[in-house]
Amino acid sequence: MNELLFPGLYIADTADSRVILPSLFRSGYYCLILTDLLIAACTKYGRLHCDYCDGTLIGYRPDTLCMEIPALCLWTVAFHPDLFKGRILEKTIEEYTFFSYALKEALHISLKEKQILSSCVDDIRRELHHGTDSYKCTILTRHITRLLDYTTRFYERQFIVRELNNELLIRQYEKLVKQYIGEGRLAQESLTSAYCAEQLHLSEAYFNDLLELQL
Repeated sequence: MNELLFPGLYIADTADSRVILPSLFRSGYYCLILTDLLIAACTKYGRLHCDYCDGTLIGYRPDTLCMEIPALCLWTVAFHPDLFKGRILEKTIEEYTFFSYALKEALHISLKEKQILSSCVDDIRRELHHGTDSYKCTILTRHITRLLDYTTRFYERQFIVRELNNELLIRQYEKLVKQYIGEGRLAQESLTSAYCAEQLHLSEAYFNDLLELQL
């Protein structure tokens, strides 16, 4: 069996999820997909020379229906935020900002990181096979939270190893701010993160996290 279902949760192994995911997105599901990084796809997923190449993790929000979904994946985990209702969490789903990153801002992981993330998915899978009881949903959400927290940790690591490239982006941002002020545009309209991200060809979420981690 390569697909496992639970109310508010979908998990599949080595399956083409392009058929089912659009309907899940329309229903408000968030999704993580781990795929092997093929040489031909390096540019599409934004891998830099300093990045790892043992796998690529891509996050999707419910409103990213136009985003390309890879046909070949090692695993797919999709979940609905309602799964977490009534449970104490350190973060809300909106605080996992990587779901709003662009495809070219995907996470490129090492073999060790790949094993850790896949271990989280294995834990989810084992719990799905377990009989239904009063602990099942609680344990499932804890395993999903571990997966999300490890993803956040590895993304922060990627920001660090991309330090030189990020410094260039920061310099471009500073130049953009000076130009905006120098042209007198600040008196007419506030400089927004959305505008800056667009000028730097980044998603707004990635741009905001870049500033938070680099400045």
